[in-house]
Amino acid sequence: MADYWQFLCILLSSALLTVSAAPLEVVDADPNSEEVYGSTAFALESFNYFSKEPYLYKITKFDTVTMKAIGGGEYTMDVELQLTQCKKGESTGLESCPVMTAPAQAKALQCVFVVLNVPWRHQRVLIKSNCSPK
Repeated sequence: MADYWQFLCILLSSALLTVSAAPLEVVDADPNSEEVYGSTAFALESFNYFSKEPYLYKITKFDTVTMKAIGGGEYTMDVELQLTQCKKGESTGLESCPVMTAPAQAKALQCVFVVLNVPWRHQRVLIKSNCSPK
């Protein structure tokens, strides 16, 4: 009987090592999906919170969105942001905010956000936020 349990433990350990050694597949994600929308909204809210601008940024273009399944979903979003005419603290919905058009005020950024969704904990974590002027 002890040999049976040893064999079962060795077999289970081998299976776990094989599965954990497999590379994680990165797949394209639909920018209109609920999970991507939630991840994007979270990343943008975090970005705007920490931005030193008095105005809010909004996403104007999705270049790429990918997903990696790692105990939830890790979403990598390469997006374009533009400065809007809505000030921080206003209750206006960001979607209805017009972008700045005056050359002196218009700012566009190219950003990469990486968000980890942990659905069973109802939690999102911004792993990476990297932006540069466009």
